[in-house]
Amino acid sequence: MKLLQSLVFLLVISGFSNCKDQRSKPELDREVMVEVLTDVYLLEGARALNLQGIGRDTLRSTKILANIYAKHGVDKDAFLASYRVYAQDQEKLEALMEDVMGRLGELEAKELGRRANPEDSTSNSNRGFFDRHGD
Repeated sequence: MKLLQSLVFLLVISGFSNCKDQRSKPELDREVMVEVLTDVYLLEGARALNLQGIGRDTLRSTKILANIYAKHGVDKDAFLASYRVYAQDQEKLEALMEDVMGRLGELEAKELGRRANPEDSTSNSNRGFFDRHGD
């Protein structure tokens, strides 16, 4: 949670530090932002629960975050710049975060369904994310 809080804090501060009014278009489209932020929230959840030994391992978390960017074909600077654009408009930022929360809800429902029906191999597509992206 601290990683996400730090990220949001830095983004907000850097957004306010630009004195000029930049109501520009984000570099990344909304769907990519939702996907990246969803994975960042999953990383934060794994850190909070110390899943896969991630916990306070900042180096491993940083590697996973870099792999999240790579997974979605974006770089850190483009993500941060896009987030700054969203942070300048409270309504757009709230709508973006609502989409992220909706996506997390879908993933939770999918996982609960997988647990209820473990022989269904098609619902195992998200398993091992941190194993594949942590190193």
